[in-house]
Amino acid sequence: MTGNAVFLAPCLFCNLLALSLLSCILSNPTGFSLKLIYGDSLESRLYMRKLNNLERFQTDVEISKSRASNLKLIGKTSVGNGTLLPDIIRPSLTYRDRLYTVDIDFGTPPRKGTFIFDTEYLSRQSSKGVASLETFTFPSNTRAPKSIRDIVFGCGFDNQGSLGSDTSVSGILGMDRSPVSLVSQLGVSIMRRFSYCLPAFDSRFRTSFLRFGNDIVIKGGHVQTTPFLRDTGYKLNLSGISIDGRRLVLPPGTFSGGCVIDSGGTQSIIEQRAYTLLLNAFVVHFVRFRNLKRVADTKGTRDLCYRYSGGFNGFPSMTFHFQGANLEVPRTSLFKLERSTFCLEMKGHPSKTILGAYQQQNVRFIYDIGNSSLSFVREDCSKDRRA
Repeated sequence: MTGNAVFLAPCLFCNLLALSLLSCILSNPTGFSLKLIYGDSLESRLYMRKLNNLERFQTDVEISKSRASNLKLIGKTSVGNGTLLPDIIRPSLTYRDRLYTVDIDFGTPPRKGTFIFDTEYLSRQSSKGVASLETFTFPSNTRAPKSIRDIVFGCGFDNQGSLGSDTSVSGILGMDRSPVSLVSQLGVSIMRRFSYCLPAFDSRFRTSFLRFGNDIVIKGGHVQTTPFLRDTGYKLNLSGISIDGRRLVLPPGTFSGGCVIDSGGTQSIIEQRAYTLLLNAFVVHFVRFRNLKRVADTKGTRDLCYRYSGGFNGFPSMTFHFQGANLEVPRTSLFKLERSTFCLEMKGHPSKTILGAYQQQNVRFIYDIGNSSLSFVREDCSKDRRA
């Protein structure tokens, strides 16, 4: 390994030579895919067999709350010039505690590393160490591994945060818009685009692919596009919310801080002024159903739960109104059903709004860094199983 530039990189960590940030220099442009692995699946190296359902749920909630409280921009960092030219390479995505991971081999001889896929660094991770170069090996479109030399990454020796001691995790896959991220360094070779499609949390098939460049395929449907706000994160201009087609009347200045789209937290976080009105709208909707009774959450963390008798399917929809685009969230991505009860999978926050992974189920999101925009279209993400 070479390189001796000391740096402080927010939210990066690792074991195995303390690897923390992954950024690549590849050759011959087109696209590639990484397998996204769902952390609660047996396929994941991070699967926690000893946790019961309550403990898994409480972990999800704490991750969402932590990410909301730590929402901030990653500092701008400069990197050296490089030629950015990739082949089609295809690793995959897994999920644990509402965090998705990719497995990538690195070093000579290759050692497998598991990296957290994260579009926003919001979980109080930090790492201090050196910038270095190494050979990384990816699955490719030909099913044969593709080794790439001189990949730039951060090698952290002083790692802080809750994931710093997790020996099953090798690091974080840098996916934001900062200059040192994987997407920024690959640049025009992947047309500065990446995409993912998260399967339903209760799907049999919990693995999909993180796709880059020409490997992104739209399978039909109405594609909508909205611009990112001007910063290094993935913030969108959210102008309003509707419940069952009725737009909430929000106080002036609501959502003035934008809405972050985040792959690393489960529940969406809604600015409190809007969240209070949203809860009231749901209560008004459900009060007309005689077979419903509002109850306290048995897990003690959710704000709106109902017990129902007999069959019930009278759920409302919800729409996020972004600049030039509307994301409709069906009931399967709003409420979690558990035997005879269902609960809203959202929380309020004094000032932040974050679109979490639960509300992103079965939607393909395409991040176009070159055009500073996000496109999305509804898709059955459980079918995104083959590269």
